[in-house]
Amino acid sequence: MLPRKVVASHVGDRNSPPIFGDDFARDPYRPLAALRARAPAHKVLTPDGTGLWITTGYQDTRAVLDDPTMGKDADGLRAALKRPGTVHEIDRMIAFTDPPEHTRLRRLIVSAFTTARVAALRPRIESVAERLVHRMRRADGPADLIADFAVPLPFTVICELLGVPNEDRPGFRAAWSRLRSAASGTTAHTAAANKMAEVLSRIVRAKRGEGTDDLLAALVNAPGDGERLTRTELVAMAYALLVAGHETTANLIGNGTLCLLTHPQQYDLIRTDAGLVPGAVHELLRYESPVYLATHRFTTVPVQLGHVTVPAGEVVLAGLGPANRDPRRFPDPDRLDITRTGGGHLSFGHGIHRCLGAPLALLEAEVALTVLPALRLAVPPDRLDWHTTTVFRGLNHLPVTLAT
Repeated sequence: MLPRKVVASHVGDRNSPPIFGDDFARDPYRPLAALRARAPAHKVLTPDGTGLWITTGYQDTRAVLDDPTMGKDADGLRAALKRPGTVHEIDRMIAFTDPPEHTRLRRLIVSAFTTARVAALRPRIESVAERLVHRMRRADGPADLIADFAVPLPFTVICELLGVPNEDRPGFRAAWSRLRSAASGTTAHTAAANKMAEVLSRIVRAKRGEGTDDLLAALVNAPGDGERLTRTELVAMAYALLVAGHETTANLIGNGTLCLLTHPQQYDLIRTDAGLVPGAVHELLRYESPVYLATHRFTTVPVQLGHVTVPAGEVVLAGLGPANRDPRRFPDPDRLDITRTGGGHLSFGHGIHRCLGAPLALLEAEVALTVLPALRLAVPPDRLDWHTTTVFRGLNHLPVTLAT
């Protein structure tokens, strides 16, 4: 249920071409386009033998995201995955709940991420971004856009929004790094999950009775039983907000910047016309989705996707990335065009589980593209190192030189 590190997977049988792995991380679009031409959904076997279904077309992916018969409940999902044991507390996040529980949890935090509330954060986001650029300029040699900018910008912003103290931030980053790199079901993964829960429990515990106006304090000290979260819910909520609040945006900034640097005509357009930046962010989201596959769902009844029937009790990953490259929805989908109109990408999901933090991610990406100076790649694109899980896809490093 957590984003899993995957080495390689295959369609249907182990003699088929790999769907995950290093080559897939670098370019997932060609193999998935070939799959889309064959069927709207495909059964994939992971190296540990787990069977998952992946959708590859826009219409069917959107249908899966909007289907109320698709379950997200953590216990039901674990059963569908046929994993023994109990659900770890950090896995009981809002993304793995169904109504009415999901409705209750979402209601408690939705006001923090309205467009108006997020817009008020722009001056602070710009200040953080400008400070990071200043540090990059002072460094000797090329900067790493991921470590020096794309990660610390959204991480600082979400920590301030939630009220995570400075002294606790390195501990969270270290725990997340270990958790993201550990294979699911291993001793290392369990240890990393336990460490993450320990770090978050300490942060939540410190908020009890605290008079600050941050989001975590508001959740911890909410009045009335109907609005109060349990300790497990608080830990899971903190985990979901911190991870989703920085990992996806870091990938958006990193992936998007690389797209522009490898498409110089498009890069020149936004360098000369800042008014194109908001639309450019949406096109970058479509073209290189930072969340490539939506978090796991499971079928509670048989689901018909085109001519494919997915039986009940199966796990489904909605293919956001491949859906965004479906030529039946987007003309010439493999061409980056920051002047493209029409919208409709699925990078934030769709339906009741659509990303709550979308307004914040959009604003952070807009600020990043506006504040960053002219950049050049410091290494050939084929030397860049990608990381991929069953959910996220992004760069480990992006060496760049800054214009003087």
